[in-house]
Amino acid sequence: QMYITASMRAILVDWMSELCYNYSLHRVTFHTAVNLLDRTIGINHCIKKTEFQAVGAVCVVIAIKLWEPVSINLDMIIQSTGGSCTA
Repeated sequence: QMYITASMRAILVDWMSELCYNYSLHRVTFHTAVNLLDRTIGINHCIKKTEFQAVGAVCVVIAIKLWEPVSINLDMIIQSTGGSCTA
């Protein structure tokens, strides 16, 4: 990865874990989101630092759609980014 480091990934995964915990999501949802993140990083080698949290947020949204019985509003997830992502 030219733009993303292992420590940046660790910080993002920690944020994703916190997000899943705060919304009482299933563990499989978190693990699926991390799997999607790793696959995305592996395929797309030009993710910019400024876009990285948005990619993580999208991975969580996709995992929620796959595993959770009730969907979470995308605006709630965007709000959790602390202003680094916008809709």
